[in-house]
Amino acid sequence: MTDHDHANDALLVRRALLASPTAAVLGLVDQLNLQPNSRMDVVVLAPLRNVKKSRNVESFAASAPLGAVRFLVDTLTNEALERVVALLGDRADDPTYEELAGAVDDMLREGFTGNVVAGMLVAAATSHVPAEPHCRQLLAERVEFTLPELAVAPPASVVGEIKSVSPELKEQRKKRREEQKLAKQRAQSRPPTKSPRVKAPTPPPVPPTKAVVAASTTIVRRAVTLTPVEAARFDPEHALAGYVVEVDVAFDESSRDELAMVAKQRPAVVLAGASDALLVRPISSKDGSERRLLGAWKRVGLAKPSYVADERITVVLDASVTAPRKLGRLTDDEWNSLF
Repeated sequence: MTDHDHANDALLVRRALLASPTAAVLGLVDQLNLQPNSRMDVVVLAPLRNVKKSRNVESFAASAPLGAVRFLVDTLTNEALERVVALLGDRADDPTYEELAGAVDDMLREGFTGNVVAGMLVAAATSHVPAEPHCRQLLAERVEFTLPELAVAPPASVVGEIKSVSPELKEQRKKRREEQKLAKQRAQSRPPTKSPRVKAPTPPPVPPTKAVVAASTTIVRRAVTLTPVEAARFDPEHALAGYVVEVDVAFDESSRDELAMVAKQRPAVVLAGASDALLVRPISSKDGSERRLLGAWKRVGLAKPSYVADERITVVLDASVTAPRKLGRLTDDEWNSLF
């Protein structure tokens, strides 16, 4: 998949949320547990708390991180997804166009609104299920599934616009952060040094000091928050979950001349997996507002400092692609730093 395809999918998801009634979106947000102990990814939690306060769904749909927008779309359309699966029965995994269109017509007659069904079709199509072409065809053909256009442009990192901060400045900031982190780690690991005792003519008695024993802490590996669509397909306990792997997929660092090329081996962090696909976050050598530094880039064998995108991508595994190659498993600290 090219970054042009990724941009189109991102815009579809944002427009699907914009098509949802504002009252339904805010009602869902108000029902969610948005406390820090909710175990929800920060990239989803923080934007949802902001929209709960601002009540501006239009701005959220256009500018919030894609993961947060996707979470709301999947949750709002989960009932519709369960209903279409029930209507299709044994054909739910790979229906024909006529079978899917018939199930959609039944849903509309049952009272499902056009915006909910359209959101369900968008969620399925951008998850790259086998029925993806049929979902996109229905979205293009049916007037009741027409999605509103965004009044505000999405973030530059989604549509590939030029970033306002120069790469040189970003590299300087990155190196400064790394130096500060290493200095802090060295200071924490260095044993305390004893101060030289200064003799005084009449030194006062020094009371004995009590040894302070540092409490040991146990690092808990954070759980991945999956949308209902993702949870129905992927297992977060998959054997490759937590690994940095190389997979056949085109990420957004491709140049314009490369957009028509087939996918090639690129690094990614595996969030969850299934027998036929992996849910991953792509890794790039380019920094960005929606990317996080991969602290283990050198340990896993990457040639330069690399960054993990907030975007989630489904990588299909079949006989036509090269099997994922393990580069290394992230420690609990390295994994937690990405959320």
